[in-house]
Amino acid sequence: MHVPYGEREAHAERLKRGLAALGPDFVASLCWWCEGTTMRKFEHCEVCGKDLMYGEVLGLLIGDQPAPESVVNQVLVAALASDIE
Repeated sequence: MHVPYGEREAHAERLKRGLAALGPDFVASLCWWCEGTTMRKFEHCEVCGKDLMYGEVLGLLIGDQPAPESVVNQVLVAALASDIE
């Protein structure tokens, strides 16, 4: 999964919708540093991108670690489902 440069704000909005649909007890949370955009100050996020390559930063955290791609995908699917309802 990769978030293209021009789609970072839309990605963050989808993450917010998906997390809202999954509820407050869901294991992942929006990155507090980049707020889900995967970038801060024109650099890839060092918080949700810790120990990841540039294109692997996805905007979510589990605790203080980057969330795996499968969890990010689950949140994006929840956002899509909430759009349909």
